Amino acid sequence: MSAEHLAVISTPGARIVVTRTSGEIELSITGEIDAANHAALLEALQKARTGADANVHRIVIDASELDFLAVASARELAGHADVTIINTYGIVKRVLDLVSSVSESLPS
Repeated sequence: MSAEHLAVISTPGARIVVTRTSGEIELSITGEIDAANHAALLEALQKARTGADANVHRIVIDASELDFLAVASARELAGHADVTIINTYGIVKRVLDLVSSVSESLPS
């Protein structure tokens, strides 16, 4: 099955492309996700979930072109079991590692 574009969300600091392929929805993020465009990330996640069907098992975030990720946005992504983040590097990887390690150390 070929990729199907579900949405393109552009803000002054970022561009998020939501694509459906067989078995997953991919969000490709370019730029920076911070407080100014956190709502765009939430909108993209909502579009991913509403664009999903019974054959979609996960949401994949491609962070290969993501230059910055605010802690609040990292928490949002890390808080969903159906979200997998790939191709992280630099400060984005560091923020996600820190958010994951803090949430793992908190009592349930």
